Amino acid sequence: MVKKKIIWTKRAHSELYETLDYYTNRNKSRIYSEKLYKEIQQRLRKLDFSIVLPQKTSKPNIFYLTY
Repeated sequence: MVKKKIIWTKRAHSELYETLDYYTNRNKSRIYSEKLYKEIQQRLRKLDFSIVLPQKTSKPNIFYLTY
């Protein structure tokens, strides 16, 4: 079975950290942001590409997923 690699775009990476910073500032604690980040990482590890249908891009063999 071919192992799939997830590569974050700069924009997606930036928006993730902006979201985590937002919750840190709103809650005055990093606890929720850390839980959210761990949840995202855990879901990415368990991602089943046969069920989730990635969208094609203009580049061959490159797809994107939204969550």
